[in-house]
Amino acid sequence: MMCVWNVTVSTSVFYEFPLADQIKHLFEERNIAPLIDSYRELTCNHHNLCDITNGEAFRKLKTEVCGRYDLTLLFNSDGISPVNSSHAHLYPILATICELPPKVRASYMIVCGIWYDISFAPVMNDYFAFFTNALQKIMKEGIQWTHPITKEKFNTVVTAPVMCADALARADILVQQRHMSKYGCNNCELKTKRFLPEGAKKKIRRYLFQEKSPQLRTHDRMNEQGLKAAAEGIPVKGVLGEAVVAKIPHFDRATSAPPEYMHCVLLGVVKQFLKLWFFSPGEWNIKDKMVEIDGFIVKNVKVTDQYVRIPQKIKDFKLWKASDLRVWLLFISLPALSGRLQGRYLQHWMLLVSAVYLLLKQEITPSDVSSAKIKLRIFVRDIAKLYRQDVYTYNVHNLLHLVEHVNRWGPLWAYSAFPFESFNHILGDLAPGPKHKGKQIVNRIRLANGLEILRN
Repeated sequence: MMCVWNVTVSTSVFYEFPLADQIKHLFEERNIAPLIDSYRELTCNHHNLCDITNGEAFRKLKTEVCGRYDLTLLFNSDGISPVNSSHAHLYPILATICELPPKVRASYMIVCGIWYDISFAPVMNDYFAFFTNALQKIMKEGIQWTHPITKEKFNTVVTAPVMCADALARADILVQQRHMSKYGCNNCELKTKRFLPEGAKKKIRRYLFQEKSPQLRTHDRMNEQGLKAAAEGIPVKGVLGEAVVAKIPHFDRATSAPPEYMHCVLLGVVKQFLKLWFFSPGEWNIKDKMVEIDGFIVKNVKVTDQYVRIPQKIKDFKLWKASDLRVWLLFISLPALSGRLQGRYLQHWMLLVSAVYLLLKQEITPSDVSSAKIKLRIFVRDIAKLYRQDVYTYNVHNLLHLVEHVNRWGPLWAYSAFPFESFNHILGDLAPGPKHKGKQIVNRIRLANGLEILRN
């Protein structure tokens, strides 16, 4: 079930957990077929957006990869700092099965590979070669397995057409310049503007709003740009070279890497506006209301079965977790800011709260999508009127791309990083410090047969 590769002569070790073996194990030993059957029956007649399986891209894919037990993977990669080391790099490649019910997907998490090094992060384009090769082979040969109950024999093919990653990992995996570059958006070809903000000492790049939408990227054009960049040794519209993930069957380099809601909206935009309101000079500043708002939260906000944490004091907002920021955005911010933040700034914030709420619903209607698109566009546009141009960050710009990806891949929660982050915390707690490497990593986290120790 495991292959170990010493990647360099230094400290890098890479572990591959063969994908085909894990899929076979999930069908034969953990009997996921009934879960897939029942969920298909439940969702097949839904015309609204209820999950990733209702998105336009998924529906189109299923006209080509349409076997009863053919699988679609949502994959993720992000760096983890093991608990015993501030320098070690642990990079897993994880995947969930889209055909399983959302509530159980994390219980069947697939660990495809792990990179470990005490000094260096992996070169993503090299790291993902094994994953791409495995999917190409599976698409060609399939995975043969026997149903544990009926004893029927099946042949399953597996695709991975959608990726969940933060901005840095997304750029590295797609072989693009990162978000602070001239062409840093992986969704469109908007050219950032470089300018010197008032009172600043050095110039910055920002994604200024344009009434005319910039040209969206396409898979073919990005591949052409990658070939040209590789040949000439310079970026072409932000593309640096060929991307190995572009060879994954049914993976679209331009549309398969949506902005990730946890990082883009919560850790990005929500944190950014908390800093604006409470710690940045301007007529929007309400630092003098901070203690009053903290008291309002303590008095009026109660924990529930779903949300067991209440955000801590606003002065410590940099320490808030994504789940704290989610509670603040959706449930606390509007009543807490009402009567304290000037009306036009509060009404502006309401646009974001309402739009994100619509895109997180369990069932999103076409009218919800249209409404959210209008609200997000007005929210981003009016930042120039209400705040400063330097507020037009990469995350703010990507709010304009949320709706197009919701149409493709379903509600924002369906491809968020929350389940992967939770799983990564478990791996980080189990990983050894810098004095331990090689096979000891696997012994410590006890990865075998689809991470059996964590399946419960």
